Amino acid sequence: MKLPAFFGHKRSINLLPHDKFESSTLGIILSWSLRFGKWSVILTQLIVMGAFIYRFTLDRGLTD
Repeated sequence: MKLPAFFGHKRSINLLPHDKFESSTLGIILSWSLRFGKWSVILTQLIVMGAFIYRFTLDRGLTD
């Protein structure tokens, strides 16, 4: 029994093709800084929301 030709080949779908810019020094630095910036903004927002909620607990304590 002969198998079809596509059984012998590994196929993959690449939805994000790599660019030459991604492997350059500037591309690596830009990618790292964007990733770091994203997480620093998320962390800052979490701290601000926590302080905002904490303010209401302090206000509740002062009124009681």
